[in-house]
Amino acid sequence: MIDSGSAMLNALLQGGYEPGITGIYGAPATGKSLCCMLAGVACAKRMKKVVYVDTEQNFHAERALQLCPDKDALGRVLRMCPNSFSELKSTVAQLGELAPRLGLICVDSLTSDYRLDLAADHKSVNDELVKLTEELSRISKQHQIPVVITAQAYVDIDSKAPRMVGGFILSRRCKVILLLEKKGRFRYAILEKHPSLSHREVRFRITDRGIEPIPPRSFPEVL
Repeated sequence: MIDSGSAMLNALLQGGYEPGITGIYGAPATGKSLCCMLAGVACAKRMKKVVYVDTEQNFHAERALQLCPDKDALGRVLRMCPNSFSELKSTVAQLGELAPRLGLICVDSLTSDYRLDLAADHKSVNDELVKLTEELSRISKQHQIPVVITAQAYVDIDSKAPRMVGGFILSRRCKVILLLEKKGRFRYAILEKHPSLSHREVRFRITDRGIEPIPPRSFPEVL
């Protein structure tokens, strides 16, 4: 198990990220990339190497330095930037060779390019997503390292509830699923799936230091 980089998330997960795939999904600007960055810098500060697969160019050096001023630690974060779903497949294929030296793999996001390709060839692209998640799961199990992925959300037409892009494929492969959601003035981290914990949620805000819980009866002006 590794530190999530956030005391709030550690409490929500009762420890942090375990080996296996943790899926974090939500609408834009809900904190998905920040969760990956927090985990990455926390792992790097413990002298472990991290691969950050950045498909949406969300890993910003300025924000990383704000979270972790230790440039030596940040040097242990290897950023890989595939520009298409095809390149993402090639990138994931390389992770098996790097895995023995890693403490964490982040893929932010797994579904951005997948969603773009889905309309053109639904079955083929879904088959490729299955292979990607199978490979990430295999790497995690073989080397006992956590894999954190992010995914976009869409609203289910019938239930009006948020759902993870990638649907059953990702839901089946993810050991843990977190939904980040903004409701009115507040953001919520909602634990939807966990092998040993029940559904729970916490209200939070994004700060210069990362993610912090909002105590009951606290109404901050800036969220």
